[in-house]
Amino acid sequence: MLYVGVDVGKRKCRAAMMNQEGEITGEFDFSNDSEGISWLSSMLMMDDRVVMESTGAYWLDLQAPVSPVFPTFRSPSCSKAPVCL
Repeated sequence: MLYVGVDVGKRKCRAAMMNQEGEITGEFDFSNDSEGISWLSSMLMMDDRVVMESTGAYWLDLQAPVSPVFPTFRSPSCSKAPVCL
């Protein structure tokens, strides 16, 4: 299982992958559009966890296709919605 932290931007996202021992195993950028989000989804395994900050509306495009398959968590400090999506 990997933990994938995503810094979501309007046009581009930055992600880092961390293993269960806390070691960063990869860092990469991807576009915040359907092509980039599909690419990220193809990199993930079923037991991976995706974490992102939910400021603004830019995270919604990423959250929608990822959360039904991969457990997705976001920062609760910016919203009153449930933490686990």
